[in-house]
Amino acid sequence: QRFDVAQTVLRRAPSQSGGEEWVRRRFARTGGATHYSHTVRRAPTQAGGNVELKRHLTEREYIALLAFADAGHAEVHITRWCFLHGDSVYVMDDLVDHGVTLLRAQCDDKPAQLVLPDFVRVSRDVSDDPQFSIR
Repeated sequence: QRFDVAQTVLRRAPSQSGGEEWVRRRFARTGGATHYSHTVRRAPTQAGGNVELKRHLTEREYIALLAFADAGHAEVHITRWCFLHGDSVYVMDDLVDHGVTLLRAQCDDKPAQLVLPDFVRVSRDVSDDPQFSIR
């Protein structure tokens, strides 16, 4: 399934836990429908996990959030494909303005046991590269 996505990072605020909250607004078009969402990523918990809070937005709420766009982060335009291969769900993002394509796997297996589709050619693993993270 193909989606056209635009993501904007909003200005962040200090969280109650002393860390920072990263706020992102996103819209996706697929099959003629447009979906708006708002995501807040909180700093990792003491247990080490990240917390993401997501909610759907109306078009009016989405437009209102544009006033809080972080000037330090450009809006990112993505063509996203989601597909199944074996027991894994894959999300392939083509960052339109940057000439970069990223593949993400959502699976229960450890990464070492992950079997990539035959058509995937990995030029570099950026899993731990902060340049490819919202944080």
